[in-house]
Amino acid sequence: MAAMRAVLNWAPVQAHATSHKVTCYYVTKSPSAAAFIQEWDTWREAGVNFTPLYTESLLKNRVTEPDGPGTSGNGGSSSQPAGRETVTAEDINGLLEQALYLHEHGIESVIGGRPSEATVLLAGLSGDIASTVAKDLTFKGVAWDRLLFSDYF
Repeated sequence: MAAMRAVLNWAPVQAHATSHKVTCYYVTKSPSAAAFIQEWDTWREAGVNFTPLYTESLLKNRVTEPDGPGTSGNGGSSSQPAGRETVTAEDINGLLEQALYLHEHGIESVIGGRPSEATVLLAGLSGDIASTVAKDLTFKGVAWDRLLFSDYF
């Protein structure tokens, strides 16, 4: 999030956000685990569409199989041991897919125009997730040379 914080606090980006759509999706575990919460409203007031995506909700909503008959496990509340639930790359890709593409007007409504004219910064994503998102974005029309990657997070 530090890379995105620097971008969102940069005066040229804030000036751009007054007349063009600037959107930031921040994937984090929960509100209590999120960074820079005190700055979110400042970014929104500057015109940035700042939206946190919480992975904690994935774990709460995950359907698990009950324990089999005759087991003395945890009463069927989860098929995984306590504390072992993890969010996968597939889960994060699903969150980002919902945020980016599942709108009435698709990615154009997120970007605020034609994908071919957008510039996208991917920061804080592991290599496999960044690669998948980048491929999806180019498939949707974002030019490869307009994708920026930050490995520093």
